[in-house]
Amino acid sequence: MFFTISAGTTTIHPHRRGSVLEVLGIPYARAQRFEYPQPVAFESLESTFDPSQPAPAAPQYVRGGGQPDIRQSVLISEDCQNLSVIMPDDLNPGEQLPVMVYFHGGSYVVGSGDGARYNPDKLINEHRVIMVRVTYRLGILGFLGGTPERPANLGLLDAREALRWIKKNISLFGGDPDNITAFGQSAGGDLVSRLLIAEGVIDEELIHRAIIQSAPIDLIIGKEKMAGAMLTAVSQKLPVDAPHEEYGALAYKMQVQNPFRFGLERSMMAFGTQLGHYPLPAAHDLDAAYEKVAARVRVLIGSNERESAYFLPRKVPRWAFVVTEPVIRNFSWRMYAVAAQRFVRRHRESGGEATRYYLRTGFPSHRMASVHCAELGLLFDNPSWKGSDLFGGLYPCEREDQARALRNIWATFAKTGKVRTDLAQQGRLEFS
Repeated sequence: MFFTISAGTTTIHPHRRGSVLEVLGIPYARAQRFEYPQPVAFESLESTFDPSQPAPAAPQYVRGGGQPDIRQSVLISEDCQNLSVIMPDDLNPGEQLPVMVYFHGGSYVVGSGDGARYNPDKLINEHRVIMVRVTYRLGILGFLGGTPERPANLGLLDAREALRWIKKNISLFGGDPDNITAFGQSAGGDLVSRLLIAEGVIDEELIHRAIIQSAPIDLIIGKEKMAGAMLTAVSQKLPVDAPHEEYGALAYKMQVQNPFRFGLERSMMAFGTQLGHYPLPAAHDLDAAYEKVAARVRVLIGSNERESAYFLPRKVPRWAFVVTEPVIRNFSWRMYAVAAQRFVRRHRESGGEATRYYLRTGFPSHRMASVHCAELGLLFDNPSWKGSDLFGGLYPCEREDQARALRNIWATFAKTGKVRTDLAQQGRLEFS
């Protein structure tokens, strides 16, 4: 089918890749360094726009002397406020499909929306949804601030601007602007949880459902002292106009702070959204903000059984994993599962609908079973995951069965707001 996307004088011919159509690297906003994002109209795209080119990643540390990150397969630029839309190749005229908007993880310092591992073809082909992947500012340039010269939450504001662009324009791509699910993993899931209470997001109906995966959502509490110390350190080490490569490298070095000074858990993900700074409420108003929006958004939130094993060195001897196993499970439960439980309880008590999931995958004896990021290889099952140890020793047939079930559960929730509890056994999930 010959499919074009037109708005005003702008006409885009999507790039065909296998069984999907895609328009990559669409600018939704632009911003000067340390400034708020300004929206970019779809109608303003130039005639030279190439829909086959991935969005550049935000400035970050990249192994290989500044060359493009092979795993991410994209370049680096401060003009990183871009999104990509992927559609089924058999869209019918006037069709309005559910929209799933993905926010990548990476501790708020690395990653990109168009990383190769986020290829969603199976999800799109099996369930006929529209996928949007969002790239936003990271690290010092996106998630550290607190002064008029360096505002906080710029990456969060980028994400909100992306949602506004989607709400306004997604119908041109065959998407339903009244059926938008935001989902993300780790820092991306944490970002989704903050978007729910960011000024304007729910009132403007930019999100209707949310899927929050493996997000340490309680780490936002009590970060004020640490953020202030980090901001002071950055101001002393780098001038405002330093090359973005230096900002990316410094952010990577600063992503873990002194645990004795700021607390073990909080220091492990130093960058992030900051309460009490626009567009987020103050810390003492956090629960009230979530209670206010609970009845207007359905949430699926959860974690994996052994999240923290992901962060241990891969080459440590097996006996070390055996010795540390109780610590791994306890830390994973407290950091991720308990936080999800509290979120669900508050959401329900405030009149909303929320479901918690708990995922297992891989052989129980495999040291990478059920670790952080494991579900991504199932949801985004594509060749770039080939050989990954995140599958925890699963046979290919077992992996495909679980992957298909997870994609079904995620897509059904996005379409209807209902959770396919009947697929719990196949997906190796517990729901509560």
